[in-house]
Amino acid sequence: MLSPRVGEYFHINPNYGLIIFGLAVPDGPPLGSALVEKLDPITSGLFLPIFTTTCGMRFNLAAIKRPNLYAKDHALGATVALVIKFGVSLVLAVSCKMPLRDSLALALIMISKGIVEIGSYSIMYDKQVISDALFCYLTIMIVSVASIVPILVKRLYGPSRKYLCSQKRTILNSKLNQELRMLGCVHVPGHVNSIVNLMHALCPTKECSISLDVLHLVKLSGRATPLFIAHHKQIKTISEKSYSENVIIAFNEFQRHNWEAVSVNVFTAVSPPNLMYEDTCNLAMNRLTSFIILPFHRRWSIDGSIESEDQTIRSLNFHILERAPCSVGIHVEVRRSNFRDTSPTHHSSYKIAVIFMGGSRRSGGSSVG
Repeated sequence: MLSPRVGEYFHINPNYGLIIFGLAVPDGPPLGSALVEKLDPITSGLFLPIFTTTCGMRFNLAAIKRPNLYAKDHALGATVALVIKFGVSLVLAVSCKMPLRDSLALALIMISKGIVEIGSYSIMYDKQVISDALFCYLTIMIVSVASIVPILVKRLYGPSRKYLCSQKRTILNSKLNQELRMLGCVHVPGHVNSIVNLMHALCPTKECSISLDVLHLVKLSGRATPLFIAHHKQIKTISEKSYSENVIIAFNEFQRHNWEAVSVNVFTAVSPPNLMYEDTCNLAMNRLTSFIILPFHRRWSIDGSIESEDQTIRSLNFHILERAPCSVGIHVEVRRSNFRDTSPTHHSSYKIAVIFMGGSRRSGGSSVG
């Protein structure tokens, strides 16, 4: 709130004070992420709707009935510029041998308009750079484009189409005595122990080995772009921005205890929660995975009560089940208080319930004691 005043003190536009403040704050944890988590709810949930509402209150539809020649010419120019931008984007995409449907989707995205344009036109209207009629024309154009483009892009482009080539990469189609390629997703430290316990229960051997890829999913906060890290390709771990240090240590120790039976590679994906399924499915497709292990969104305490419930994980699991290029399993681990020792190395038998849904077995289940 003080940064615009600082900009005015140095005789620059108040908006540039906000931009300079944003550039001065380092991205990522701990400072950038903390500021975004604290300020984003009030900014996106309160100030942004108020700003959009005030911009809409300036819209006067009656001004279109009495436009001057200046407003008509500029409105026509804005429409022609929009059409030219669409045509140039489409021609360039097609000339680069992009499929026609994808080219159309890209061209539509390039002409998208939204809150930034509304804010710019409102500032120009306040400074009397544009008239009432021209402001109405431009606002109608923004609302129309913002309403039509998402619908058309959704019909033209389907992100899950690229996974159709991997429909037979499932457990059912896996060959006997062949390395089983698995992908385990981790959100919190408790999920690490769950996957390790499951790997112990599978009893991997040198003849029936497992290639385990671990994907640590981190919520994007305070960064401008997503981040994907393949830790096994790094010479040394990043010190101050290491997102998965504990995960790497835990699975490296598990690999040492199961040498030649299990090979482990750890990855980290820092992305928005609504796009984490893309990182998971892309990694499963690129690594030729046959089975994805997802953590259950609900966790229980030792006495059987619900400890926590994460709707973000639940939504992520739903999207992965719809788009995954291979078999998917949701791992639910329930510990009982009457177990004296829950360490997997001290148990020779496990109680496992497997429920099959979809595929060649559409219902039913099996239990192993």
